[in-house]
Amino acid sequence: MEADFDPLTVNRETVIAMLSAEQALRYSEAVQDQYDHGQPSDDPEGIEKAIQRQVLAQFGFTSTPQSLGRYQSLGYHYRDDPEVLASVNYLRLNIIIDCPLKVGEPMVEARLYDLAGQEVSLLGLMNPGRPMVILSGSLT
Repeated sequence: MEADFDPLTVNRETVIAMLSAEQALRYSEAVQDQYDHGQPSDDPEGIEKAIQRQVLAQFGFTSTPQSLGRYQSLGYHYRDDPEVLASVNYLRLNIIIDCPLKVGEPMVEARLYDLAGQEVSLLGLMNPGRPMVILSGSLT
């Protein structure tokens, strides 16, 4: 019987093996073809999640949303372990998390800062009747 993945009970060697399997899948020709042909805009991490679900199943775990979320939290649980963090690209770069905002949701007010360090209102940047795209990032 499959069990949900729990980073608190899975041993470190299994974690590294799972991350290595994930990386191998990610660089496989079949997955690279999927990247080349795009993915649904309503789930931009769809390919990543599919890879991770496949790894969970390969190692005898369920691929429920809870199990997947716990698997994706490995970077947090092993944040002080260089070997685990180096095992897979998204842990090195910390780039994959589910975005709580969905396309079409109303915006909330937020304080932003322009390149000169001046505070700007997010809602103040909107033009009624025109779509707005917000791109953000972090340089660390």
